[in-house]
Amino acid sequence: MTKATKNGDIIGRIGIVGYGERAQLRWFLIDPHYRSIGLGKKLLQESLDFVKVKNYKSVYLDTTSDLDKAISMYTRAGFVKKLEKANNSWREDLTELEFEMKL
Repeated sequence: MTKATKNGDIIGRIGIVGYGERAQLRWFLIDPHYRSIGLGKKLLQESLDFVKVKNYKSVYLDTTSDLDKAISMYTRAGFVKKLEKANNSWREDLTELEFEMKL
């Protein structure tokens, strides 16, 4: 788990879960007051550096189609959309997306 803190408070975090040669990026959260300052990009890069050091062959993440800024960050980092499916668990008309990056 990589985290960012300010004055002892956690303001962002991201986790990696390993599945054999594949890693999953999970729990990517940034406090809304600290978005759009590059913190997410920094945490994402630290996580990608970690999976490369650990010799994973790929890393993937699940997100939803309504998170445009996050999706843009993922695609700029090199993730490619692999799967798209309806998911009404959180609300109607929501699409779940899986992105993957080969390492």
